[in-house]
Amino acid sequence: MFTKQDQRWVFHKDTLAQDAGPGVTRRVLAFNSQLMCVENRFEQGAVGPAHSHPHTQITYVASGRFSFTTETISGMISPAFWSTTVSPMRMSFSSMKS
Repeated sequence: MFTKQDQRWVFHKDTLAQDAGPGVTRRVLAFNSQLMCVENRFEQGAVGPAHSHPHTQITYVASGRFSFTTETISGMISPAFWSTTVSPMRMSFSSMKS
């Protein structure tokens, strides 16, 4: 099932995994016009190409290590890292070897 905008309750088992590029899948868990919650899964070495969002983005790393680049900063992130990115900043991620 595709998650609908402003849907009040969204259960993981009811969401649809979508191809988001080579080695990347995503599930839209919840969203509205200002914020989106998405689960992304990266195979080792997969790349999330540069992109931007029309809404605020919250990033949380549950497992793995990633290099990231935004318009203002680059670095490495690992489990328990989180950030808030205010739109329309461009960002990209690359999965790193564990």
